[in-house]
Amino acid sequence: MRSRAASNRCVVSILMAAVMAGALPRLAAQEQVLVEVGDEWKYFKGTVAPPAGWIDVGFDDSDPAWLTGTTGIGYADGDDATVLTDMEDGYMAFFARKSFAVASVASVTTLTLQIDYDDGFVAYLNGTEIARRGLGNTGDPVAFDQAATGREAGTAEYIDVPVATLRDGSNVLAVQLHNTAIGSSDASLIPRLLGNGNLPPSGLACARPQAQGPVTLAWTNNATYDSVRVERNGAALATVGGAVTTYTDSSPAGLDNVYRVVGVSGANEAASNTCSTGCTQGTLTCTLAVVGGFTQATLSWSGVADVTSVQINREGAARATLTQGETSYVDPNVEDAEPELDTDFTVIQTTSSGATCTLACQLPMCPTLSAAVVDGQAVLTIGNAVRNWDHFEISRDGTVIDPAVPVTATTWTDTALVLAPGNSYTYALHPVAALGSELTDPAGCDATVSLGYLPEIGSFDPPEGGWDYSIGFSGPGDIQYNPNVGEAGNLDGLWIRSVDRDLWNGRGPDDPAGPAPDGPAPGGADLKSRPGLGPCGADANVLRILDPGNTAAPNAGQLGTAFPAPFTGGGNSRILLGLDLGITDRNVLKSGVTLYARVRLSPDAPAYMNPQPASGDGSGIANGIGHVGVYYRAPGALPDEGVTAGAALALSSGAGGGDIVFSAGDDLDAVGTLNFVSVWVTVVGGASPDTYDMNVYVNGATDPSVEAGGTGLTLGGGVTDFGPSVTNYLAIGSNDTGGDAMVEIDEVAYKLGVHVPTVDPCDGEPPPGPPRNLRATPGDSKVDLAWDAPIGGTVPTGYAVFRDGTRVATLPSTQTTYPDTGRTNGVQYCYKVRATKGLLSSADSEGKCATPVGGTGGPTFHRGDADNNGTLQLTDALRVLGFLFLGQVAPTCMKAGDADDNGTLQLTDALRILGFLFLGQVPPAPPGPPGEACGEDPTADSLDCLTYTSC
Repeated sequence: MRSRAASNRCVVSILMAAVMAGALPRLAAQEQVLVEVGDEWKYFKGTVAPPAGWIDVGFDDSDPAWLTGTTGIGYADGDDATVLTDMEDGYMAFFARKSFAVASVASVTTLTLQIDYDDGFVAYLNGTEIARRGLGNTGDPVAFDQAATGREAGTAEYIDVPVATLRDGSNVLAVQLHNTAIGSSDASLIPRLLGNGNLPPSGLACARPQAQGPVTLAWTNNATYDSVRVERNGAALATVGGAVTTYTDSSPAGLDNVYRVVGVSGANEAASNTCSTGCTQGTLTCTLAVVGGFTQATLSWSGVADVTSVQINREGAARATLTQGETSYVDPNVEDAEPELDTDFTVIQTTSSGATCTLACQLPMCPTLSAAVVDGQAVLTIGNAVRNWDHFEISRDGTVIDPAVPVTATTWTDTALVLAPGNSYTYALHPVAALGSELTDPAGCDATVSLGYLPEIGSFDPPEGGWDYSIGFSGPGDIQYNPNVGEAGNLDGLWIRSVDRDLWNGRGPDDPAGPAPDGPAPGGADLKSRPGLGPCGADANVLRILDPGNTAAPNAGQLGTAFPAPFTGGGNSRILLGLDLGITDRNVLKSGVTLYARVRLSPDAPAYMNPQPASGDGSGIANGIGHVGVYYRAPGALPDEGVTAGAALALSSGAGGGDIVFSAGDDLDAVGTLNFVSVWVTVVGGASPDTYDMNVYVNGATDPSVEAGGTGLTLGGGVTDFGPSVTNYLAIGSNDTGGDAMVEIDEVAYKLGVHVPTVDPCDGEPPPGPPRNLRATPGDSKVDLAWDAPIGGTVPTGYAVFRDGTRVATLPSTQTTYPDTGRTNGVQYCYKVRATKGLLSSADSEGKCATPVGGTGGPTFHRGDADNNGTLQLTDALRVLGFLFLGQVAPTCMKAGDADDNGTLQLTDALRILGFLFLGQVPPAPPGPPGEACGEDPTADSLDCLTYTSC
């Protein structure tokens, strides 16, 4: 299929014009042209099925419904002698017959059908099918309104035909030609029937690697020739051996060149298709703009020597002829005819010798659409050079979200969307024509764009002078205590709980020198390796903090040592790891501080010590909040301070699966992401007492997020308590009052003062491409998934599987299958898969849904496929009937033949197959026919299934 504009561009017009004009040589007398291009045919428009027997010699085609016309027959291809002006939107197919006589079949040794067509056909000779394309398998019935698969005219095919189908005297060649859709933009049928003709060379292709260099020709020989003649622009260029299949034109002209090769066998000649090389001596620039309310096209080109005239064509039709050496042209209104999806111009410069230089350009008439994330929001950019659209509709992921965007708009912001890192969004722009205008609303003019909101592809640069304090993790194992404040190490600080400080059973400040005791901290805290999940895709060792929360949880006590005495219930579940910054004479939040952290929920499933198995996979945590923050709590008022502030800010991984939570209640979600959320926060005292001004930068952004932060925030007493002597404190922890929480952290740093971040973009590595060809095969209480590795982007290191929008598995890149077990039979489940590498996530794969069906433990098969060939067709019904009434052998899988699933093989099974194939009745019951998934028989019966090999 192609647009009308494309049809006007077809190279086939060059070859067909030569054929019609007699420019191609006729073969010698021993070749018999039985049916020629331009012969008179009878044809029948397919508004209904043609009469029975229309392909036979004895059929009477004198009925007025059978019209007369010469070939080619069709429309809108530029190659039609008989134009069917009413076929588009009128009928899917037409049926054509050509009667011809053969004096003696004995004189015909070979028979060849030469046919050019658009889109599909079936050909018959004397009632016998001899060829088909795009309409199923040989022998399959073809309804008058059946759609073909797409194919463009322009190159003839040569098909061997059995001479036995020919007979002395009267013969009939019949062809039914089908389009891909009733609204198809073109159709074409151009047949020839040749006796004793050589097959021509085929597949001729031209290559010119360098603009002014030689042209290399390559083709395939389909017969044994005495020689092959190479032609350029209608003149013989060279003659080569009959077995040669390549030729190099070492000195081609820099203007237009059209080549073909001719196979010569004695007096017989057979010409290939043509190929061409464009003009290399000129260039053409084309632009569209709205000028004075009209869409204007401006063309400018570089001239070639000795030009006598320049012809301007638009959509294949002449617009102007210039003879004064002009090198530019303005078309003042390209909308003065029915619009296309694009507008094509050609500029043909002709020299005094008759040589041409053809330059072409294609100008899109449809609007354009692009998308980007700006200040944390999805912003669309619209390009439009057409004056007559009335307005635009914008949709997101298939749902219209703004039905009335002005046609003058150049940008549009999706204010209703909160971007989720790792997700992707598909936007579409649909133009709507003004009432009464010549424009239509072509669906092909919709502009779409996919916006992937990827977690960081860069890392924040540290502020000038470095961080005052940072935490890093050198390797998996127990967390160690480093008593040197401000010194980079495994960890600085103490475990504390509530108002009192409780030292954990690792190394404490009063312990003697030497290694710390074995074992993780109370409640479960350890270092865990996360390959590829560090900054810019590096490996990371993360601090994992687990909150005991509800001590009655099934997994309570499996991680960490026994809880100290204060941790005896859910209300005493605050586990915090922190460092007193040692600054007691001022509030560092008030004076200014910059904090950087990378946090996330653990991707382990289920979350440790959590009674909700899905928790830790992007779903809600039971009221738990894990956080990183800088806190200020003074025992009394300080100079220039108002009422003493409590916990000031926390960067949290909690109830939303990666939230940034402030005590003012603002948040930015990263729900569903597999990756860390990187956050840089600057905070300084506001104009009013106990207020703060904040800027929050998320996932590589260099502009503050509009979702969190702001000015004049009052950050009062919050969720965390510290000892009475604590003032400024950097804390990492998991805080909960009634459930469980978990957080992973691989970087924490702060510096006094306010420092706006910059970004080091790493190495610019692209994300992986999406997984391909997702398959979902239902089974008994399960769905088996399989997919193909992505093409394009960086090579993934893993996959994430989502069921109904929730991640259910994280797999290595070596695993491209996943059995989703424990599903409920009869319930539909829908799946997508993403490819991942470190912080990079692909867009979603295509979605696939499947419904598990309870099985009987028997073999898998397709219902209705009685002959076990993997296709549901007429032979399946015949196989059942042959077994029932002709004494033929039973199907090897009787269950497959039981099309109506009643446990008995009988006449109704054949009728069920025939009803589905020819009457539009519902398909056989599960496990359904070929095209659906194989399966077990969901209903027990006594029928055998000895072998079935087509699953």
